[in-house]
Amino acid sequence: MSKRLRKAFAVLSVVLLAAGLFYGCSSNPPTALPEYDNPNLQRTILLADGVAVSKLVDVSVLSDSLLINNIAGYHAFKIPQKALKAATIISIKTSREVILGKNAVVLEFGPDGLVFDRATTIDFDLRDLDPSAKSASLYYFDPNVGDWVYQGTANAKDGKVSFNIYHFSKYAIE
Repeated sequence: MSKRLRKAFAVLSVVLLAAGLFYGCSSNPPTALPEYDNPNLQRTILLADGVAVSKLVDVSVLSDSLLINNIAGYHAFKIPQKALKAATIISIKTSREVILGKNAVVLEFGPDGLVFDRATTIDFDLRDLDPSAKSASLYYFDPNVGDWVYQGTANAKDGKVSFNIYHFSKYAIE
């Protein structure tokens, strides 16, 4: 056997051994996404001006929710049973921006353009925006007009406001 062939064989052996050790210790195939294998597992990433959360949601049998941490507690995005046609990875990213001249918390939902068969709900903790507020307004960004569209105003109850969401877009609460 030539020196070059022995070297190639040795490299291939090491690669196969490493792959066997890496994938052999798991019951998941190499193409699986282990972080989404458990529908109850929510991933949260802290950002400089907010957070990003994602979760595989399958509401064919039960309702589900994502919790969005903030400095005062959390917001909850609730998806009722049968609101989606198929299991979907839902993502939400929060940030702080000035919208229409006011401080706002912006929620970017994904996948962009997703439409629900039933209304979903965002329960928003006003302590994240203005603890003394008695109400808050919801806007969504319409790329067709290039501006924010007023969705509605909700009165606070126990320091929270709730809004129904029927489609994914970029929303602002102020």
